[in-house]
Amino acid sequence: MANLDHLYGANIVTLIICYQQVSAQLNRVLEPMGLNMTQMSLLTHFSRTPEETRTISQLVSMMQMNQPMITKAVKAMELEGLMAREADQKDARVSHLKITQGGLDRLSQAQQACMPVLKKAYGGLSEGELGQLLGLMSRVKDQILA
Repeated sequence: MANLDHLYGANIVTLIICYQQVSAQLNRVLEPMGLNMTQMSLLTHFSRTPEETRTISQLVSMMQMNQPMITKAVKAMELEGLMAREADQKDARVSHLKITQGGLDRLSQAQQACMPVLKKAYGGLSEGELGQLLGLMSRVKDQILA
């Protein structure tokens, strides 16, 4: 049991270090594009179903981010024309957010700009190892979301 606890701890420490390092590098790449990782995460989320709208409350719940962070990111993206806001027909306090074509285009550009960082981070892995890592991390993600 102590060995398993050690492995849990070692895995989370390694995951945190990887996240911090890659996140910092990606933020540096995204900055000239007027984006940060939070905004890229939101754009990525919306790009999966670009025709659907979401409220701030839905985003907070789905993405496990705090409301002020999401609100700030959305406002900045609205100013850039990356997101559009529609008023709710029944409740004036509620707005529905949607990605714009400009948001989809910027996301595509950002993903391309981030590729050298990702290639460096994963460059030491073979295609099979990369697939195996994705499978293992997907299982961890599914356990967290269960």
